[in-house]
Amino acid sequence: MICRADLVQRSSSPVQATYELQAGLGRGGVGRVVQAVCRRNQIARAVKITSQKSDPSGFEVSLMRKLDHPNIVRLFETFVEETQGELHLAMELCKGGALPSYARDFWPPLEEAAGAVIMWQLLGALNYLQKQSLSHGDICPANVLMLHFDQPPEQNVTKLIDFGAHAGRRTHDLPSAGLVMRALLGWCSGMKCASLREAPAVKKGQTTVYSEGGLGVPISKPASDLMARFAGAEADAAFTAEKALHHTWFILARHGEVPVRRMTSKRGATRELF
Repeated sequence: MICRADLVQRSSSPVQATYELQAGLGRGGVGRVVQAVCRRNQIARAVKITSQKSDPSGFEVSLMRKLDHPNIVRLFETFVEETQGELHLAMELCKGGALPSYARDFWPPLEEAAGAVIMWQLLGALNYLQKQSLSHGDICPANVLMLHFDQPPEQNVTKLIDFGAHAGRRTHDLPSAGLVMRALLGWCSGMKCASLREAPAVKKGQTTVYSEGGLGVPISKPASDLMARFAGAEADAAFTAEKALHHTWFILARHGEVPVRRMTSKRGATRELF
């Protein structure tokens, strides 16, 4: 039986022999990411360039070789350049970019139902990790990418990235997912700020006012309840990603009973959410 790890190729030849490295996509604490085109088949990839010293045990590569889930970015090839002490990881290219820019700039306003689609997919990835007694360790908006630039969430694919030294067997992913949800629902209501500051939730009729950066945003009570469950997840070991996926918020969103976009986006038609 062929497993996912068997499909990831390892090469000691220079990455430039296989890929044409192009524009930079971003830079992190331990490396940078550039867009690249495979010389063999002209497929576009994202290539992460990092120092071997940043991962001397090869933990990140070893973990990513095994991961196989539609909402986790795929690793295709690795290149080890001993003379330069560099490691190159050829991965799936997510043209939609990171969640903050996608949600704030490309699709204003997404509204709450679209946020449910993105959170559903993110939780699918976390559930997959939890089933293997793993955690990501750094769940944040910058580590959540969208596969396509020109597609709304219900036609898009959410991808979790960056399985560096912070990944392992810790269990604080769900509280962090709650902070992603908090920011996402703000952006889905047209807010532009990137703050994740906590603020009291104030009940108003049948909704809860979610405040961020001094601004109030109305969200449904089920969304507020799920955020509260995320906030208490570290103390409640029984609340897992699998249970979160069965929360009332997602059920209502699937049936069109939470706020949805009031008009068709200029980048794509509104379709079935899940």
